Amino acid sequence: PSLGKYFDNTTVFLGKYLGTDIFMELLLQMRASDPFDDSVRNLGGILVEPEFNLAFQTPFFMLEWGFFPRNPGELFIRDNTFTFSWGFTY
Repeated sequence: PSLGKYFDNTTVFLGKYLGTDIFMELLLQMRASDPFDDSVRNLGGILVEPEFNLAFQTPFFMLEWGFFPRNPGELFIRDNTFTFSWGFTY
């Protein structure tokens, strides 16, 4: 028995507005890891997958930057995303 059994498929979400136009969020997803798989780094049988996002509201569009640290061997270059979105209200 490990902690992964109790925290399997658990998600922790934290969000905070920084001023009026920037929203910061942190998402931690936890799942049970295979105890016989040595290639995966786990913490007491729990595999933790963090995500970090910043959303900037501009007058014309919303810009989001997301960081999902998964590939340290590539200096996390492929783990960044940028998203532009806009909408119309009438």
